Amino acid sequence: MHSPFLWRNIGILLIVAANFILIVGALVSRKSRSDFKVRPTALKITLRAAGILYAAASLIVLLIAILLFYLYEVSDSAQEFWKNTHEWASVKVGMTEPDVARILGPPSRRGKESAGYFLDEGTDDIYIYQMQMVTIDDRIVEFKTDATSALKEMKVIGKIPGDETVNAYLTEWKPFGRIYNGIIHEISDMAMVISCGGLIVLAFVSIIPFGLHNGWNSWLLYTPLPTLMFAVVYEMNVVGGWRFDLFLLYPIYALIVLCWLFRLVKAVKLHRAA
Repeated sequence: MHSPFLWRNIGILLIVAANFILIVGALVSRKSRSDFKVRPTALKITLRAAGILYAAASLIVLLIAILLFYLYEVSDSAQEFWKNTHEWASVKVGMTEPDVARILGPPSRRGKESAGYFLDEGTDDIYIYQMQMVTIDDRIVEFKTDATSALKEMKVIGKIPGDETVNAYLTEWKPFGRIYNGIIHEISDMAMVISCGGLIVLAFVSIIPFGLHNGWNSWLLYTPLPTLMFAVVYEMNVVGGWRFDLFLLYPIYALIVLCWLFRLVKAVKLHRAA
């Protein structure tokens, strides 16, 4: 079962993807290359640099959007979360344990010792449903033995959180509470991983002996710009502590800059010769 905002999320993903495709298409199109040749050199470099920088930022946003869409709509944990959320209001006071299990499925854990909450006085047993989409969301159903029943059945006496809170997940346009905080945390982690991966790819591509057949239009002359973009995004999301990652990052930065300087000198010589 998907979230009630599936089509909104698909629309956002398509817009982000279209934005990336359009900027990449503009950078590699033949018309762009032909227009590039007739412009002054300074304007050529400025426009090309801006385009590549925007493309790098768009790539980061697109990859984050894809990963978030998977976590929020496609993954097994998301399917379970939304199914449980839709069915939560169906659990009513007075229901038996089999009734609850039939609606919500088997609990993740059960037993009062498993709960870190203040439970109602007289609670004999609890079902804990640990929903995990982009954050962990514990939902508890409390049971008490019905002394008036011949079978001494356990019946629902309460649940945490209440219907109003859980139903808000189905109606609020913007995620809130722990879900919102979890999404922000996931975006931060994704941005770090994507940026680090981008830096490694740039370092690897930099050492491949590609030529400068397109002159100042050659994208290899602009590798410091996406490098700067990835580095800034990475550093913005670093948490405190020992920076062992710098033993990898500094050589990567040095390699990219040195390869870029080599190509820049070569490009200047070709420009003067022309």
